Amino acid sequence: MGSAIAGLGKEKPFFRRFSPPPTSIKNYAQASSIRSREALAGAESSLGAVMDVAMSIASAIAEIHVQNPALSRRALFRAGMHVGRDMMGTDSNTLILAFAGGSISMLVLDYAYNLPYRQIINSNNIGIAIMQGLSGSFGVVLSVPVTVALAMLLYV
Repeated sequence: MGSAIAGLGKEKPFFRRFSPPPTSIKNYAQASSIRSREALAGAESSLGAVMDVAMSIASAIAEIHVQNPALSRRALFRAGMHVGRDMMGTDSNTLILAFAGGSISMLVLDYAYNLPYRQIINSNNIGIAIMQGLSGSFGVVLSVPVTVALAMLLYV
């Protein structure tokens, strides 16, 4: 029998032992607010990577244009995409590894309690780290052609 990944986390009963249940609407709102802040922190770090890529590409295109102002728009776009391709791979890998590294402590805790492999893989922690890494990578990949096009229009 093969193991299936269902995407259903079962860590809530496991962690209920460590946190008091919400006894009022105020406590429940605080708990959901903390979860929202965690998701926002992932989005902020992804935006930092997107801004880093966009500024690096824009400054590279500006320097290319200063060094050779006779370049056509097409040649400048091509040069910007070459710079952007190199940055896409490295920054996407950095984001994925950073988010995966952020969930290492939870993986160690799951391992310490001898949780089954299928339960660990289906936990929310793993899913959140994967989704944060993928969404950040999509942002980096999509920011390259947009930045190149905008910089090309501004400089030529």
